[in-house]
Amino acid sequence: MNQRFQQVDFPYEQLLAIGYHSVFNGEKAPVISGMMLLPLKTRYRGPANPVNENETDIIDEAINVFRPALFYNQYKIKGEADRTLMYLFLYLIECCKQLHGMTNKTEAYRKLRDFAIQKSLPIPGEARFPLNDFFDPPKNSKEEETLQAYLQQLRQECGDRLVNTVFRHSETAADKHWTMFGKRRFINRCFNP
Repeated sequence: MNQRFQQVDFPYEQLLAIGYHSVFNGEKAPVISGMMLLPLKTRYRGPANPVNENETDIIDEAINVFRPALFYNQYKIKGEADRTLMYLFLYLIECCKQLHGMTNKTEAYRKLRDFAIQKSLPIPGEARFPLNDFFDPPKNSKEEETLQAYLQQLRQECGDRLVNTVFRHSETAADKHWTMFGKRRFINRCFNP
């Protein structure tokens, strides 16, 4: 047989495994609904333990890998911290929608703070939550309360940091290279289809 036509073993499995996985997957932290409740650098009250300001937390990681991660059609979970990252990706998409066309950094802060405390965003286990096949529902009402408080704290801090990132170059115009990601989906899902 001719060498040119011989089948080459291609590592398809490795190619599909390419993606961004959290560096916090090995950490010891409480887990609710399969989601790791990681410490945060935050000034908002909530169940998350505080982290030193010089350290990287899950929100920093999510913002850093958000844009490239949206180009993947599949996502293989390697740990509970990946589920937290997935939730943040969905929330960042919604934030980018909110920031589209914003011309004032102060107004953007206000808009995302109001958006973060809305009760209309679903949590794992609710019928409207787009990633229910990756998450377990909370086991009881105490877990549900803790998860809601953690997700609200996560959203508030994430929104503040995203505004700083989107308005990094100008106080009067949102960076279109960030806000355009409000039109994308993460593994073909988003909060509000």
